[in-house]
Amino acid sequence: PSPPPPPLMAEDLPSSARSSPPENRIARECITELFASLLLSFFIVYGSQPNSNQHISSSFMEGLIVFTLTSLFTHSDDSPVQLNPAVSISVSAKNLGGILTCLARLLGQFIGSLLGFLLAFALTSPSLLSDSLNFPPPSPFDRFSTRTQMFFLESIFTSVICLPYLSHSVHPHLIASTRTFASFFLFKGIGISCNFFLQLNSCIIILISSPSTLTGLPFIFLSLFSSLLGSLISLLVSHLFPL
Repeated sequence: PSPPPPPLMAEDLPSSARSSPPENRIARECITELFASLLLSFFIVYGSQPNSNQHISSSFMEGLIVFTLTSLFTHSDDSPVQLNPAVSISVSAKNLGGILTCLARLLGQFIGSLLGFLLAFALTSPSLLSDSLNFPPPSPFDRFSTRTQMFFLESIFTSVICLPYLSHSVHPHLIASTRTFASFFLFKGIGISCNFFLQLNSCIIILISSPSTLTGLPFIFLSLFSSLLGSLISLLVSHLFPL
């Protein structure tokens, strides 16, 4: 008889199959999201500096940043870093579990984006920072001028951003392209579009640096509800049309 095959070693297994203490895995999820969100918020400030082509440049800069970060950073389950609370909620809800992991990712995103804005605050003049982050700016399209319209549009685009993460194979270029499209189409409609933590933390930084220029504080709750509605829409679409 042929000899039995040699036993598999840990390094022969995919990373998702290797055993590791749950607390270590959850800590890794939090730290990964924290560091990537820090870089995202920091570079968004510089990508959104006022210029004659800010609408185009900020959108494509944001897409490039997201593509780079999702290509570089992965979680313990080999999925790309999420960078967005709506995405984390959608992924956790679809998998019907991982509540602690979801909370760890949300915590990392919140702290990381706040630290990134604080770093930008330390390295940028207050007036320039306020010009980059202040919201809501005048809408570039007249038909999106009301907050109700922007709320539903932002909910729809949030669901579009979530959908690539709910597919069977997650690709960074698809994640980045949907993020670029949403950013260009909405152009900070309610705030820093489709990301509640970025909007909340930008409010905090503007409140610290130049309170008189803060105009978007009443719209934070709109951003929160549009994120939750966008997560729900993405779950419904992925259930009806498996990706």
